[in-house]
Amino acid sequence: MTPIYLFEDSHFEQLYPLTYTRPACLLPCGTSTLLARLQRILPLAGAFMRPAVGAALKSRLDLPINPAVSTRDGVILVNARWLMLPDEAPTADLASFFPTRTAGLVSNAIAWIHLPADLAEQVASFSRLLP
Repeated sequence: MTPIYLFEDSHFEQLYPLTYTRPACLLPCGTSTLLARLQRILPLAGAFMRPAVGAALKSRLDLPINPAVSTRDGVILVNARWLMLPDEAPTADLASFFPTRTAGLVSNAIAWIHLPADLAEQVASFSRLLP
């Protein structure tokens, strides 16, 4: 099964000051948070967020923060700001909801992207070159 990870994109700055000391996925959404909503719907393997915020939250969250990722099975990345509505939620088959080599857009922002193993490895190799 392809692992699913949350990612915090650069648009978290549009949510300042609410996201100044916490990731976008911890913003309140009704009676819970965006993270809690997504965890009820998706089997999350981890979350990627700003290092300073992630380090402060590692002990409080029941989810690996900024983990090392194996690209062997590909990767599905879900935007931490995505308010997945009940009618948008996947049913039993995640593979058909997140087709390989595709991305979903909501309001001109990436809501999710499914990278197959070969493409995920290329992205991982490139990111190791960054400072």
